[in-house]
Amino acid sequence: MAKIAKKVRKSEVAGVGCWIQFAGLLAPVVGYSLAGESGAMYGGALLLIFLVVGRVKSVRWICGNCKNALYSKSVTCCPACKYELQ
Repeated sequence: MAKIAKKVRKSEVAGVGCWIQFAGLLAPVVGYSLAGESGAMYGGALLLIFLVVGRVKSVRWICGNCKNALYSKSVTCCPACKYELQ
């Protein structure tokens, strides 16, 4: 019988994703100070992009058995403990 473990989604509060989102919040302010209203509009577009990218970067997947980080959600076998992942 195969050993089975679950994939666990783990979110980071302070990490790379958080810093990317923070940079996105500053983008409209910096754009307005450098180029006026058009800069604020471009900064607003960057804000949306940075929020999405930051959210993606803040989520990672780990093995439920050994807590090893997984490369992506599509991994089916843990590289450390060799358990099958659901």
